[in-house]
Amino acid sequence: MPANIALVANQKEDIAVYVNALDRPGVTLKVVSSFRHLEQQLSTNAYNGIVVDLKTKLSVPRDQKELAYELLDHYPVLQSRIIPGSQKIQTMPFGKASRDISLDAFLTEDC
Repeated sequence: MPANIALVANQKEDIAVYVNALDRPGVTLKVVSSFRHLEQQLSTNAYNGIVVDLKTKLSVPRDQKELAYELLDHYPVLQSRIIPGSQKIQTMPFGKASRDISLDAFLTEDC
């Protein structure tokens, strides 16, 4: 099933890892560097889910934190981080999610 995914990440090295992991048939990826840019994308495009890099989320200015939670409340969200010193993605539950979910499961089950 095709999935349009938004990735919120602002570190070039991390983005490359995410892009590589999400490069699969049926997945269209749009990378945005901030929650303000995500808001703009969500107002003009339909997305099946959002992948949020934890490092990016933690570094946003205070005024964007509330915006981030407002936007993410309406979509399936996978919160993740790149494990330091590796090219591996660690996923974490977000919001109402009560279980860890892999990137593959997120794409096939939630999106």
